[in-house]
Amino acid sequence: MLALIAGNLVLMQAGAHPMALFGSLLAFGVHCAVIQGPLLSIVASQAPAHLRGTAFGIFYTVMALTVVSANTVFGSVSALGEGPVLRCTCRPPACESERRPACRQ
Repeated sequence: MLALIAGNLVLMQAGAHPMALFGSLLAFGVHCAVIQGPLLSIVASQAPAHLRGTAFGIFYTVMALTVVSANTVFGSVSALGEGPVLRCTCRPPACESERRPACRQ
């Protein structure tokens, strides 16, 4: 969880700098590596042997639906205008200093 928070903080503070993007993706990768193994071991230990493939299929389906729904909600909130969500995303420096309509995409 700390790696996920660190990745978000790096991305928020540094903006669109390429090394900040690399650092935040590295932190996100560490988070996934730490979380994915225990989750898969829980699925494997709880599912009966003859239904293990089905259990993994359900697990990955739920994970995919969660990612799609979270990205849909974030995109919808971002499309509504400037709110707290947009202050935490990468923006070109020109858009921060100048409030031009061309910057809002």
